[in-house]
Amino acid sequence: MITTCSVPDILSRFHGTRIFVHAVTSISTPGINLTDEESHRALLLARAHDIVVVPSPIDADILDYYRTLGFKVDPHRIVVVAAGTGDMPLSERLLADASALERVASLLDDGPVGLDPFAVCDREVRLASHLGHFLGCPVTLLGTSLVVANMVNRKDTARRRALDIGVPVTPGEIVNDVLEADSALPDMHSLADAIRRQLATTGRVVVKGAIGDSGSAIFIVPDESAIDGVLQAIVKRRDNVIYQVEAFLDLACAPNVTVWIDPENDEISLVNTTDQRLSEKLVFSGSIFPTTAKRCSDIIEAAEVLARRLCSEGLHGWAGFDFGEYNDSSTGERQFFLSEINARYNGGLYAKALLDVLQAHQREHGHPIPAAYITENILTSPIDFTRLRALGEVLLFDQTTGYGVVPFNPGRLKEGKISVACLGSNISEAQQLAKEFRQRVST
Repeated sequence: MITTCSVPDILSRFHGTRIFVHAVTSISTPGINLTDEESHRALLLARAHDIVVVPSPIDADILDYYRTLGFKVDPHRIVVVAAGTGDMPLSERLLADASALERVASLLDDGPVGLDPFAVCDREVRLASHLGHFLGCPVTLLGTSLVVANMVNRKDTARRRALDIGVPVTPGEIVNDVLEADSALPDMHSLADAIRRQLATTGRVVVKGAIGDSGSAIFIVPDESAIDGVLQAIVKRRDNVIYQVEAFLDLACAPNVTVWIDPENDEISLVNTTDQRLSEKLVFSGSIFPTTAKRCSDIIEAAEVLARRLCSEGLHGWAGFDFGEYNDSSTGERQFFLSEINARYNGGLYAKALLDVLQAHQREHGHPIPAAYITENILTSPIDFTRLRALGEVLLFDQTTGYGVVPFNPGRLKEGKISVACLGSNISEAQQLAKEFRQRVST
């Protein structure tokens, strides 16, 4: 039976100092509006002796606010790196900043040191190696190996693995050698034919590149007339040679199950079960906790089976399993399918860490404990935390009621992106809170 753990429980298993470098741009995903200012979210994960590396200073007011909620935020253990050139990821900026590296070194004791990245990519492997040489001590890259991560994250291998062990997938097919990088005139006929075949199932199709995070390599084909436009978009990208063509199913919800596979003993822990909020293009835009899936226990069981297989293939660390649940018109029952697997942190874990810390803090002080949340992203004019607090003061989280809003992505405020977790005793309460907060702060 899979055990359930909180995010802080998992992070506490590493007894040394975690150096959080959550460079989301390391995944080099085109077409997704993410910047390394998202790395400020790692504040929600850090323990008192950890180090958080960020690309820009963090407002002292929000650090004070987080401390009142139970977070162990030490402003002296936040390292701001110098600006890089172009779109240089945070991990590379740290590598190039001798002053920031010296600052990291000054904050360490004689205990173990681990580099905690958003995802294990080439840059993070180089950074861990360089840190080890610079610090004169071993630096553990916390997560799975790069080879295993790249294998797990592929959508085509995830589909084949699911079929092999009996986890449901959508009707569809895999098309190989769609286009080669050096081909001036790619042959797209095989992909077009596959799209037409799958259109016969539900009248709509999803085309997914084998490689691509956060919905960046997903194309929706609403009908046959849209095929040429989708093919042209794929030719322009040239970032995949293998595509997955699947029937588009109308989702009742999009559950995500996130587990931790322990590198010491292979134990699998259930850490999060949410519904993903997806845009019309199936891009992640937020989370709902707890999941509303009718087949929740079956979905968790499927995730556990997949996790055990992946563990046997060398995966350790975070593993997120994206599912879809839909109403089967032929039976009238809810069915589910695996969509993809990601061997890294995901956007839902930050809000879950926030909930875990708040619940522990509320319990310790005898206050009401929130049981549900919805995360909301609001685009507005550039804003700082002081102004945001003034606009939404009456709706900010109240420890005496266990109800309210907590901003959790402070790095994007200066760009006018407000990300909040709206917490309450149930999902309906959280949804109403999100609506009220949006009305207050939207321009």
